[in-house]
Order: sequence, then C-alpha cells, then structure tokens
Amino acid sequence: KGGAFADKVLTIAIIYEDDRNMGHEKDTLEQYFDKYFEDVPQNSMVLLDISKDSVLQKGYGSDFNYIFLNTYTDRGEVYEYLDYLNYDDPTERFKLTGGVIFQNFAVDELNQTFKDAGNSESFEESQIGIEFMMIGGADGVYSGLSGGWYKTQEINLTNTSKYTLDNFYIKDVLYFDVTKNTNWIDLMPGFGFGYAQMKLRTQENSTGGVNQGFLGELKNTVYVNPAFIIDASGIVDINIGPVTIGYSAGYNFDVSDKRWRTDNELVEDTPETSLGGFYQTGRVGFNF
Repeated sequence: KGGAFADKVLTIAIIYEDDRNMGHEKDTLEQYFDKYFEDVPQNSMVLLDISKDSVLQKGYGSDFNYIFLNTYTDRGEVYEYLDYLNYDDPTERFKLTGGVIFQNFAVDELNQTFKDAGNSESFEESQIGIEFMMIGGADGVYSGLSGGWYKTQEINLTNTSKYTLDNFYIKDVLYFDVTKNTNWIDLMPGFGFGYAQMKLRTQENSTGGVNQGFLGELKNTVYVNPAFIIDASGIVDINIGPVTIGYSAGYNFDVSDKRWRTDNELVEDTPETSLGGFYQTGRVGFNF
C-alpha cells in the first residue's frame, strides 16, 4: 500500500505455446516468442517481464506489464467457450433455419373491386407465412436461399362464388457479415432478387347465373399475378453453440407488371396488385 505502487494497475496476459493470437495487429510478433518457449518445460507457466525485451516492450508495453508463457495443453471448458466466441476461421459456414414471416402487400385495388361488387369481405394486407432459409459461404460473404408461402385467405361473393388467395416466393440474397470475426453474432446486410406469385382461384358455389369472371371478360377458375422482386434486407443472428436464433427485416420491390394473368395472358382492366412491401421474420435453426 502506498509508496511507488500507489494508484497503480498491474496488467498480465497469458500466451499459450500453440495459441499466440493477440489480435491481427500483433501477428508479426507471434513467432518472436519461440526463443522463450524453448526454455519453458512442458505443462508449465513462466512469468515474463516484457520491460526486459525492447521488442516486446514496443509491441505490448502499452497493454501489459507481464506475460505468462503457458505450455499446458489441457485448458478446460472455459477456454473452449472463449475460443468459440472469438472464432476467426475463413472456412465455410452454413445455416439452416425456419420461422415465421410477416409481410405487407398492396391489395387495395383488389379489395376495392370486391367492395364495388357489394361484398363486405376483403383480403388482409398484412399476411403471415412460413419461411425456410439456407445460408452458406466463407470469409464474411454468404448466399442466402429462402422460400416460403403465406396463409390461404378466402372470401365469398354474394354466396355465389368463393375466391381463394394463395401466394409464395423464392429468392436468393447476397449477405455481407460485418461481424465475421465474432462467431456468436452475425450482422449481415444483404441485396438480392427473387420470384413471387399470387394465385386467385374462383369457385362457383351455386347456380347463380354467374357467366362472367370477376376480374376478366370471360370466366376463369384461376388468375395469376407473378412478380420479379428485388430484395434489400438485413439479418441479425445470435449463435449459441450450434443453435441460431435470428431476426431479419427488409423490403421487397416489385418491378414487374402488376396486372393479373390467366392462361399466361394479361387480363385488361384488372386491379393492380403488388407483391412488394415491408417484411420481417423470426427464425430458429442450426449452424455448422
């Protein structure tokens, strides 16, 4: 207490013989410890005063006063856990996840068409679905292939026809992991493209004299609205061992013709329906 050591802090680091990683900026000094480890018996620890070595003092003097040279090979579970959190290996990594997606769709004009026909029911603009995703890559650059489908919706038109709305999507997004040197968390903005499709099925429930289709001049049982989408999104994944818990959010830009089709032909004067919109997902799965 007091004296020359009053209000002083002593800092000590530990370097293993087979693990000398002290950060990228210290890579050039890792081999410098060879001459010291040659004099340390196996399964031993030796305290090194770095002030006695000008090279070590220059490289580590601002961080530590002493360094333990450790030749023990049995490090225990705590070291393995820390080593996993600071994983820095450019080898390939993969994730398989599944979860729930919520997305907004532009179905205003479609719903208005039903209202104009005297129907009080409408399709939900915010829809819920199931998504599966596979991500793979290396060195912080990953390709994410995902696909999913949304809950089927139904409405009845004046008790004569039933309309069923289904949609699905598949897309490929390129992600860039800005936290690639930290294994327990992945922050990844991404940009990609995909294909999505809405399908509107009509079914006549009674002989009500309905001779024309609701959306076109001639009655058809199936209308299709395909879309080419551009995806801009971001992912936050928490990795707990082999388990991944993730959240993502983004926006799909629908850059295709938003009119409906039947028999691969556009139907004139149909309400425009966009498959673009904001979405967010919650996922859980495995990484390896």
